[in-house]
Parts: sequence; C-alpha cells; structure tokens
Amino acid sequence: MTSKLLLLICILIAFPVLMILIALLKNDLPWGDPPGFGTRLATYLNTNIAETTIDSVFPELIPRRYALDKDVLKKLIVESTEKLGWDIVEPFDQHNKLHALVATPLFGFKDDVHIKLEPGAGGTVLVSVRSASRTGKGDLGTNTRHILDLFETLDSVITLAAKQ
Repeated sequence: MTSKLLLLICILIAFPVLMILIALLKNDLPWGDPPGFGTRLATYLNTNIAETTIDSVFPELIPRRYALDKDVLKKLIVESTEKLGWDIVEPFDQHNKLHALVATPLFGFKDDVHIKLEPGAGGTVLVSVRSASRTGKGDLGTNTRHILDLFETLDSVITLAAKQ
C-alpha cells in the first residue's frame, strides 16, 4: 500500500473515534460515580434511552421528589424546558405528562423527552423523566445529559422562585 492510502485509512478510522470521544466529553457525565466507568461506557455506547427509575443503578437516574404544589411545579418545569431551549411538543395533559423535543448540540439529532408527575410520599410530587433518541444504537450519554440538565435547571429555577 502507498503511504497516501495508509494515511487515508488512518483518517477514516480516527475521525469517527474522535467524534465519539468529543461527544462523550461534551456530555460531561458523572464517570466516577456508581456503577463505575466500565458500566457507564458500555451503557452509553449501547443504548439510546435514559430514564429515571426508583431502582436505577445510576444515581442521577432516580426520580426526584419536590415538596411543591403540582401546578406550581408544572409551571417551573415548563420554564426550565424553555431555558434549556427545548421545544414542547405536547404540554402537560390531564395525566400530568409533558413531551419535549431536544436537538443534540453536536450532531443535531432529535431526542424525545417525556416528563411525568406523580403523587409522592408525604405530599411531595415525584418527577420521572424518559429521554430517548430517535436514531442510533448508542446515544453517547446524551439522554442522561438531558435528564441531568433538566433537574439542574429545575433546581435552579425553584431556588430563584423561592427568593422572589
């Protein structure tokens, strides 16, 4: 083989690997948290869905409880999605579910985020989230990042609202 052909092959191999690494780094995921780096990497490379569940092995994917009135919380969640630049496809319905569409920053892929409110213990409201990519086998942690962004923004919005 010629050196030019070898160089081309190296570039064709290196480019996708570099793009995957950039996406994984850009998502700023909690790599050191349980269940550990290996499990996280395997999950991010092999699934295109992240959702909160009570028994999740990923601490950031446990539903959050808020001691707020459900209608107030709905308003603050909508405000949070707007701050994040997400498009609300279906606003909160009679079942307390909202559907938003998120475009990924690096590749522009579309992800569906579903938010559900349920009564929690002690008068709290349980917020569950499911984020799913419309394409691809692995999301490189993007859907987990959407859930983290939502909860971080919601917590910030709640803090600001409490100060007013």
